[in-house]
Amino acid sequence: MSETAQKYFDFVEAKEASTVLVSSANSAVGSFLIEELLKLKCKVIGIDEIDKSKTSNLSIALSHPNFSYFTYNLSQDSLRFKEEINYIFHLSNLEQDDTQEPLAITKILELTREKEAKFLLATSLNLWEKIELSGSGEENYGSLFKSTDSFFEQTRKYTEALVTAYYKKFHLDLRIIRLLDLYGPRMKLNQTNHLAKLFYEALQKKPLVVEDDGLNLLYPTFIKDAISGILKAMFGYETKGFVFNLVNPQPINVLSFAQILEKKLNGEGRILMVKDSQEVFSWQKRPKSSAKQLAWNPEISPEKGIEETFSFFNKDDSFSKDEEQKIFPDLPNNPSSISRKIVINKKFTLITVLCLLFLLLLFSPALYLFLIVKKTQSNLQLLERQIASQNLTEMSKTTRELSGNVDGIQRSLSLYSSIFSLAGKEKEYQETEKILLLTKDGVSAATSLIEAAADFNDVTKTVFSQDQEGGVSLKIIDVKKNLDEANNKLSYIQSQIPNINIESSFLKGKISREKIVQGTGQFLKGRLMVSRARELIDILPEVLGLSGKRTYLILFSNNMEQRPAGGFIGSYGILTFDKGKMVELKVEDVYTADGQLTGHIEPPRPIREYLEQPHWYLRDSNWSPDFLLSSQKAEWFLDKEVGRKADGVFFVDLNAIADLVRVVGPINLPDYQETITAENLFEKATFYSQENFFPGSTQKRDFLGALSGRLLDKLLLEGTKNSPTLLSSLLTSLEEKHLAFFFHDESAENLMARFNWAGRLSGDPCLEFQDCLGDYLMVVDANLGVNKANVEIAKKVQVETELTGSSTKKTITLIYQNNNSAESFQKGRYKNYLRIYQPLNTQLESISLDGQEREIVATTSAISKNSSKEALLVDKSSEEGKNSFGFLTEIAPGAKLTIVMKLNTGGITLDQNKNYRLVIQKQLGAQNDEYSFSLVRPEIFLIKSLPQEAKVKNNKITIEDKLREDKVFDFAFDKVEVK
Repeated sequence: MSETAQKYFDFVEAKEASTVLVSSANSAVGSFLIEELLKLKCKVIGIDEIDKSKTSNLSIALSHPNFSYFTYNLSQDSLRFKEEINYIFHLSNLEQDDTQEPLAITKILELTREKEAKFLLATSLNLWEKIELSGSGEENYGSLFKSTDSFFEQTRKYTEALVTAYYKKFHLDLRIIRLLDLYGPRMKLNQTNHLAKLFYEALQKKPLVVEDDGLNLLYPTFIKDAISGILKAMFGYETKGFVFNLVNPQPINVLSFAQILEKKLNGEGRILMVKDSQEVFSWQKRPKSSAKQLAWNPEISPEKGIEETFSFFNKDDSFSKDEEQKIFPDLPNNPSSISRKIVINKKFTLITVLCLLFLLLLFSPALYLFLIVKKTQSNLQLLERQIASQNLTEMSKTTRELSGNVDGIQRSLSLYSSIFSLAGKEKEYQETEKILLLTKDGVSAATSLIEAAADFNDVTKTVFSQDQEGGVSLKIIDVKKNLDEANNKLSYIQSQIPNINIESSFLKGKISREKIVQGTGQFLKGRLMVSRARELIDILPEVLGLSGKRTYLILFSNNMEQRPAGGFIGSYGILTFDKGKMVELKVEDVYTADGQLTGHIEPPRPIREYLEQPHWYLRDSNWSPDFLLSSQKAEWFLDKEVGRKADGVFFVDLNAIADLVRVVGPINLPDYQETITAENLFEKATFYSQENFFPGSTQKRDFLGALSGRLLDKLLLEGTKNSPTLLSSLLTSLEEKHLAFFFHDESAENLMARFNWAGRLSGDPCLEFQDCLGDYLMVVDANLGVNKANVEIAKKVQVETELTGSSTKKTITLIYQNNNSAESFQKGRYKNYLRIYQPLNTQLESISLDGQEREIVATTSAISKNSSKEALLVDKSSEEGKNSFGFLTEIAPGAKLTIVMKLNTGGITLDQNKNYRLVIQKQLGAQNDEYSFSLVRPEIFLIKSLPQEAKVKNNKITIEDKLREDKVFDFAFDKVEVK
């Protein structure tokens, strides 16, 4: 191993962000890529072969603390890294033939496999040889090559084939990107391709040699544009396993490109047209571009790109005319030796050009810029109003206009680039240009999202309409397409946000820091929603029964009578889809189904003894707080009671229905002479389920059936108008545990679990982490008082945790306030079977109720051992990897109950770990209860990082909030070594 390689192997730095490995680091592409990755806060490792150790291109990166550069002799050294590597960019043969490439790619792929990293192979499509087209012109570039391929092409094919083999065999996260006609600062001029030769000739003040008629096409891609495409390919959505041709979709012929070069030479250039040259191309490149697939569009025009390239080489002292014969010894030195003379373009005098330029800059662009900025402001205000009114059609028109507005601003500002440079404002201009480019991507993403929303409205209308025509699958494909385009753009924007510095742009002082933070937060939230929507679309065909009929059980849960997995099941629905159409939706009273059950089903002990129900029915099937287990039990009862089988179960409570009513507006029920609003829904639902109720009556079925039917009609009628707010409402209900789904289909169920929409008990908190101490809490209430007392129950949860050297000690305090009155319609006594869920190795040490310690008596023995304390029957059980402790409490109307439980979790302690993770899980259907959590850490541990909500006082860390959704809190500590 070389000295620098060994030096790196012995060097390990604490990982602050993702670690990226870039091969061929000193190449033009490699060096610019590294600089972009460093802006993304990545730790970057650059490597090159021993004979490529010159680091002139890495002068910027080498001064950065997060960059390390090492040389390797790939024929001798092994690639060994102690630290984790998240991403690997292998830049293969981008600038010249590489005889070591077959060996290099094997070692790089083995490293990728070892580190389980994401991998990108960047290779070149450039060739300098005669190739004949087969047929009428193939779009697939690979089909052009014959058995006489050059060593370069054979190497490229071998490299790509090896990457493909690793992808198929080991299922690695790989992708390939092919680059064509790259140019720009730091490019190598000793390459045998048109662009390199033209630039070399221009910089050496040589004639620009154009063979034949100069109409062969070039696809010039500025190197910084190429970097943006490479980043999109690596970080974009669903790029795994794809081959992308990063080809400029706007080609230019050789003669036109040479003419642009000539103009930039200030009259010192001329073009030589050469006929019958031995180096004439006899083929026309027609590569297929992946620009649309990657949502990539080159932003740098040939004029600007050439200008930046010239600027770099004119300042580069290492570029010498003495290199001429070493690079191209056969270039003609005497223009008269060429058989065809060149017509030199007309030249304006310097004074004329300056005058025209001054007038142009002074009047036209300034006026246009002023008008386009005003138009942009007007369109933004218009879009804000359209979003409020949720008019998708008009929003689509406005976003397309905004895209043109941003283009206009960008073009106008570019005309002032030279003036900005002379005035010392080049940095401000560059930052503003970056912001404009990202804004353009954002507007484009918004347009795609609006089109996706409109397409999805068509899907829902088709699914729920009575018309027999299908076409759902084709409409779903349209939604996918638009979501993919939006997702790719948003993914790229997210990767570039850390590079944006508003304070260094012309927008300084125009946007407050608070607005920037708020906007970034909204963007990230929207980005997550789009990403999830794209994954949900993939399971939609299965859910809608495109491959066969699918029937779902809907549990309408009244969470004003709280039960472990939601609320009391007063009604249920049957929803059936077939070939993408809804063919059945009916709502039934649960007592109608329960009355058909024959035989005895033994209920859980609390239902039998506290609810005083000797049998178990569908209405009480949601006894487990884990929705999967409760769903399976509900399906079993449905089958036994009414003979229907289901392919999944949906849970919906009154909070979720109220939110939907709030979106669509009041719902008129003529048969009941009622207008249902979000505010009176709880009252009316309770009234029609309680007043004059007897088992077997149809009033609950009739009310909920009428309400659900009218609600569905209104959603379909006003779907286009309300779709953004409707989506937001559904997401809120899912996050706050008022909706949940269970599917038999494995892919759909796994997706629900990953999104935390499946209502499952949380798994091991530290499953994905090392050096982690995991903790867990879930408080589960079950109203067994046959009333709706939860309407007026307020609850506070207080947890005090002390991390000791041998265990984790906890004191959990629950404070219940019953605000019902004895005369209320709700029959106010709260009879609650309470369960506390804790890690599996937790022991309950004591319980006190209102300051009176109780003797804990296991229900299995029910034998009191200490007569000085009042006994409390406690059920201890294990469920889904958790211990639970359950007991009955009762709270009179207007009274308060304080429960204090002391617990001890043994086994793994903080002394063995450096991180502590606490998961507090919300019960399905529960309201947003108040909670507080305090953590006392050992003094030998120093705080490294805390949750954002945490406050520290002395040795205690405290968090207070409302439990609107599941909470995950991460604490990191450093142990102080005692000497």
